[in-house]
Amino acid sequence: MDFSFIYTNLYDMSCDMYENIDELYENLEHFKENYYRQATLQTHLDYVYRLFKLRLDKKGEYPTKNQYLLSFRNSCFCRFYIEDDTMFVMAAEFFLQKLGDITNLSCCNVYYFAEFYMIEHRYPESIRELNDYIRRSVISILNLIDEEPIKPVEKTIIDSIKEKIFTFTYKSDDIKDNEKEACSICQENIENNHKCIRLECGHYFHADNSKCCENGNIFQWFKLNNSCPVCRKEV
Repeated sequence: MDFSFIYTNLYDMSCDMYENIDELYENLEHFKENYYRQATLQTHLDYVYRLFKLRLDKKGEYPTKNQYLLSFRNSCFCRFYIEDDTMFVMAAEFFLQKLGDITNLSCCNVYYFAEFYMIEHRYPESIRELNDYIRRSVISILNLIDEEPIKPVEKTIIDSIKEKIFTFTYKSDDIKDNEKEACSICQENIENNHKCIRLECGHYFHADNSKCCENGNIFQWFKLNNSCPVCRKEV
C-alpha cells in the first residue's frame, strides 16, 4: 500500500508526526468504532489526526465523544448560534453519521436540527427529512410580513409567562381522550392537575418537564425562538 498521501498530508498540517503506522491505524479504528464506520485514511485523515492531537493533550487517553465532537465547534455571533453543548453534540453526531463530514457544520444546520428535535423529540430519520423541515420553516418565515430576526424570548417575558402557569382542570370527569387539550411540544394529552401554560395564540403546553418530552418543555423552545412552535405567532 502506498502511504505517501498520509505523510504528505501530515507534513502539510505542520503538526507532530505519528511514531509509527500502527498508531495511525489504532486511532483510525477507534474513530470508526465510535464515530463513523465508513471512515478511511483517504477520506478522514484530518479526523483521525484531530483525535491523535486530543490524545496528546490527555496524555494518551482518548477524549470522550462530547470532547471530540465539541472540538469542531467554532464561536460565532450569528443569530443561529446555539450555546447548548449537548444539542451541538447531538447535531454533530447526526450529521457525521449521515454525511460523514462535520468540518463545515453551520450554525444554521445545528439550529434547525435542535428545533426539529424539540418539536418531534427524536432525531430526523434522514437528511432529506431534516431538509424538508427546514424548507417548510423557511417558507413560513418568508410568508410573514416584516418578520423579525429569529431570537430567543427575553427573560423578563419568560418570567411573566411562568407567573401564569396554572393547574389544568377539566370541567367534566368523563371527557374523552380525543376531546382533551394536547401539549404542542410532546403531543401528549394534558390531564387533570398537570401544570401548563396557554399562549395568547391559544396553544397549550406542559410547564413541567416530567410531563413533557425528555429534552425539555416549551421553555427550552423559548431559548431558541420567540414564537409559538405551532402557529409562529410571536410571544
